[in-house]
Amino acid sequence: MTFSSRLTSNLFLSTLLAFVLGACDQAPGDLGEMTDGDEALCGDGVVQPGEQCDDGNAQGGDGCTVHCTAEDGADPLCGDGVLQPGEQCDDGNPVDGDGCTAHCTLEAQPACGDGVVQPGEQCDDGNPVDGDGCTAHCTLESPPICGDGVVQPQNGEQCDDGNAQDGDGCATTCLLEGQGVCGDGVLHDGEQCDDGNGQDGDGCTANCTLEGQPLCGDGIVQPGEQCDDGNAVDGDGCATTCLLEGQGICGDGVLHDGEQCDDGNFVDGDGCTANCTLEGQPACGDG
Repeated sequence: MTFSSRLTSNLFLSTLLAFVLGACDQAPGDLGEMTDGDEALCGDGVVQPGEQCDDGNAQGGDGCTVHCTAEDGADPLCGDGVLQPGEQCDDGNPVDGDGCTAHCTLEAQPACGDGVVQPGEQCDDGNPVDGDGCTAHCTLESPPICGDGVVQPQNGEQCDDGNAQDGDGCATTCLLEGQGVCGDGVLHDGEQCDDGNGQDGDGCTANCTLEGQPLCGDGIVQPGEQCDDGNAVDGDGCATTCLLEGQGICGDGVLHDGEQCDDGNFVDGDGCTANCTLEGQPACGDG
């Protein structure tokens, strides 16, 4: 070997030794600071644009090649942010509750009408029907208000003229005025009571008859009635007061011979006693 050849060989070895010693000074895995122009690093465990997968190692045979491409025949990697065949979604994380499960299946979205009040819903009654307090859009409906201009028969309104005035045909109770209607709060002919509502159980029925009181004309002879033929007709033997007709009976409302008065009832203290004598008047035989 000539002197020139030995010199060239020694120079190459010196250069190689300097490179090796310089590389050894770097910490393992320290590849230097990446600049904006550097490409994504395959094997860093982060799926970057251009990578199909990145499992954080440089080994093949585990579903992801050393070049960060999915291996043939390997199952899609749920959570890699890439929608693979067999996945409904892949949002790049193994977290449930964000619309895509950790198994890459779509999570059920809250639906109005499922009977469960979800965030953003005021109510959910399990149906898509309006008018039952909860709209088909799961918002609370305003309670029915007399005077809102909307007639709501299901709530006992006969009319609603949009104001709070009486005397205009529609009362402030939303019941018709001037027609003798049961439930208007005015006692009309033929009514025993009228408490202004259409409810039973409060002493006055929805038909404006007293509850728990004998009803003349119901066909049942109650205490205080001499008869009850089930109608409101006089002249058929039983008067509309449920007293027998044509027999000159005290309490039938007709003044007969021997009676000082007859006010049609059997009540004392109203000026005419139950015996059809005037109260407060001297009577033969009273001592």
